[in-house]
Amino acid sequence: MPATRFSVGQSTAYVRAAWSRPIDMGHLAKQALGDWGIELEVLRVYDDLLESYGPRVGTVDDAAETGRALYMIRGASSGVGAWGIRDFAAGAEAELAEVGILGMETVADLAMAIAEVRMFIAELVEASVDTSIGHA
Repeated sequence: MPATRFSVGQSTAYVRAAWSRPIDMGHLAKQALGDWGIELEVLRVYDDLLESYGPRVGTVDDAAETGRALYMIRGASSGVGAWGIRDFAAGAEAELAEVGILGMETVADLAMAIAEVRMFIAELVEASVDTSIGHA
């Protein structure tokens, strides 16, 4: 039986992180069939992807490489339910296709959204480790 996310005695950091939600945790739970361990692993992989592809946006002179990074970020964000990043990445892809380069504001907005989601993931992972949440 999959571990549940909420239990008596959970840390307030976990509850705060779970409800501030830059990631749609309901969507993620459905994707992971309600298994909290799988959800955490998916979030760790997603965080690694953001760490790898995020810095490529706006720092690479090659529009094709920037487009690939945006495509990866948008697709992964859709999978985990990070709708804000998905929408920023889709808008950036459209801007790149139309203008051939990303504006500084677009890059800054996406970077801020990525930083927010990565902090959210770190809080969830840390809180789950600190309180052994999701372990049978």
